[in-house]
Amino acid sequence: MSHIDLEIYNSLGEVMEDELPSLVMDFISDADGKIKLLKQHVKHDDAENIFSVSHSLKSSSANLGAVKMSKICETIEADSRKGSTERAPELIENLTEAFHHSSEELKQLIG
Repeated sequence: MSHIDLEIYNSLGEVMEDELPSLVMDFISDADGKIKLLKQHVKHDDAENIFSVSHSLKSSSANLGAVKMSKICETIEADSRKGSTERAPELIENLTEAFHHSSEELKQLIG
């Protein structure tokens, strides 16, 4: 099962053209850093920063078609908006796995 919605990805490709590979690599680097930040914020039970980072990652993932990542971020965001970090460690583990699969698929798509 694909982690990337090809309809979204291809639509972005039509707009970005030659810039798409650079955008993909920037996304992968940025997302990796944000996942590391989320892990740090969870250690400190910092719901406010978990909300902020997950919100940003949700949007950037959705824009590239990384829908599984975006959905997990949406859940993390909703929990942290309520001040809850209880499920965050498990969700971030799931996000890390989805990121791995999504980044591999994106790398294949850009060749």
